[in-house]
Amino acid sequence: MDTSHFVLPSEEAERYTGRLIRKGTEMIGNSHPEEKGYRPAAAFGHLGLPEPETLVQGVRKIRLCLDDLTTPEGTYLQRCVDLFTHEREAGTTRIYVRSTIEPSMEPPASKAP
Repeated sequence: MDTSHFVLPSEEAERYTGRLIRKGTEMIGNSHPEEKGYRPAAAFGHLGLPEPETLVQGVRKIRLCLDDLTTPEGTYLQRCVDLFTHEREAGTTRIYVRSTIEPSMEPPASKAP
């Protein structure tokens, strides 16, 4: 389980996510937010951030998996990631990235040299 985040000017955030997401695919809003105390396995709370699933205003999300990505950046993906964008204030977007291995899944095999 891994979490990461970074902040970009909103225009750059759009370009960044646009390189990852298949053309014609839209990120969706969070119309069913989790309760304030929501604690996923790979939490952002240790970074002092709210969990993106608890946000509604200005947040969009998408799940990216190997089979969905045809972009050059997608070739580096080893397992599904959840990607969230949150426009915290006009012109500034925080990007959340969470990668988890579902309990029923095995981690990807490491490639031996």
